Amino acid sequence: MNKKMSALGVFVTLLGSAAVLSAPPAYAVQVTPIGEFTNFYTENVYDTTGDDLVVNRVNGQQLCAFGPAQGSQTTYDCSKDGPAGMELSPGTPRVEWQVVPINWPAWDRNVVRFQAATAQDVTLGQKFMFGTLSFENGTWSSLYTELSYNLTFTTGDPVLDALYDFEYSGTLVVQGTPNLGTNTPEQNADFIYLADDPDLGSLRAYELFDSPTGSNVVSVELWGYLGSVHLVSFENVRGAGFIDPGIALEPTPVPEPGTLALLGLGIAGLGLSRRRKAN
Repeated sequence: MNKKMSALGVFVTLLGSAAVLSAPPAYAVQVTPIGEFTNFYTENVYDTTGDDLVVNRVNGQQLCAFGPAQGSQTTYDCSKDGPAGMELSPGTPRVEWQVVPINWPAWDRNVVRFQAATAQDVTLGQKFMFGTLSFENGTWSSLYTELSYNLTFTTGDPVLDALYDFEYSGTLVVQGTPNLGTNTPEQNADFIYLADDPDLGSLRAYELFDSPTGSNVVSVELWGYLGSVHLVSFENVRGAGFIDPGIALEPTPVPEPGTLALLGLGIAGLGLSRRRKAN
């Protein structure tokens, strides 16, 4: 009886192997990501430099030219088109804005850029990279700025492209933080996040004077799945910043590697204890 069952098991295994070998390969398509910013809106601008002339520019286009009284911290509306914001040129992958006082420093600007990834062969259910999102943290014109964006991709398959609209639109929030001498560099870091996907967390850029690398530019890869534009993770952060799992002004504490190791040992110890009790 055991010999018969053993032979049957071998036969079933061989059948399974043959089925795998003869199965058609997974259907793959070539995905070409596309990304652009479509709108810019900032509600208020600060004259934090003490100059009475402040020029706010987006992609080189002037939004407003005259700030509040000299030395004032008063805010005023500097949006060209009111609550709708400023519509950007089609295909804009980079938005740069700055408050320019009379003698502005070279790093007095904020830049957000989306660099679409190259074409990739992707199968259904496979995670792939949409592109790289970067943030250059400069002197602030507002504590809260919004950028509308579109992320799309084409598959190169006329049937799929006709059936599905591979487009994702949303709002990217650029969030400034009050800089305090009592804060850690992480707490002073300004950051960006996707308002419609808060589960991705945020990408935080150090202030230039806090940065361990002497830079204030940070970038991260944006990954998702085929089937629709479904974003799932920020990965492989580079430069002067870090990924935070949350979007609150206060960074989310992340356990130190030593703490994680102790936690793992504790869980392992619980498992060992349960086994001993079971025995």
